[in-house]
Amino acid sequence: MNLDEFKKTWQAYDQKLAATNLINEKIIRSMIKERSNSTLARIRRDSILTLVLMIAVSSFCGLSIIYNAFDYRYLLQYVPLTMIGIASGIFSVLLLREYAVAQMNLAKENLAQSLRSVLEQHKKFMSSNRKLGIVIISAGMLWPIGNMPQIIENKGLPTAIGLIVLTFSVQASLIFIARKAGAFKDRHGDQLRDLLKELEEFEQ
Repeated sequence: MNLDEFKKTWQAYDQKLAATNLINEKIIRSMIKERSNSTLARIRRDSILTLVLMIAVSSFCGLSIIYNAFDYRYLLQYVPLTMIGIASGIFSVLLLREYAVAQMNLAKENLAQSLRSVLEQHKKFMSSNRKLGIVIISAGMLWPIGNMPQIIENKGLPTAIGLIVLTFSVQASLIFIARKAGAFKDRHGDQLRDLLKELEEFEQ
């Protein structure tokens, strides 16, 4: 094999290698895009399910206040229900925004930038989500106190205190179990961050 033939063979090999690398790049980008779209689909699904729950909660609180379902006598007794209703309503609006963000069309040409944009909006949602969660949990723990006048009148003070302690214990146990089960973790955000990291490492 002379020098010219060797050069031609080497050029052909380079072309095949470049074509193979291009195909591999397209495959990897396509796989990352598919996994990202799958995560966004789960975000949309969870947003809808949580939205239905929040609408139900805010409706329950509103109707309970309007029709005085718990026979409250003092304005302070309405505070927990009001807090839960308002927080649930605000959360519903945030969920609609999160759903809209999760509908983003991830561009193959600029997939990394698309993922960064989604993550930026998702981070804001999670920050607001945690704050509203604290409000709802706090109001939920105050709710039994609002019922104390009726319980004391009908059952006596010891029974009222016992019921409040029992309610607090149940609520604290449920929060602890939910935390251990990972209910407060940002799983979708972690998945998107891992995909972005994988894409950035590939592009280096």
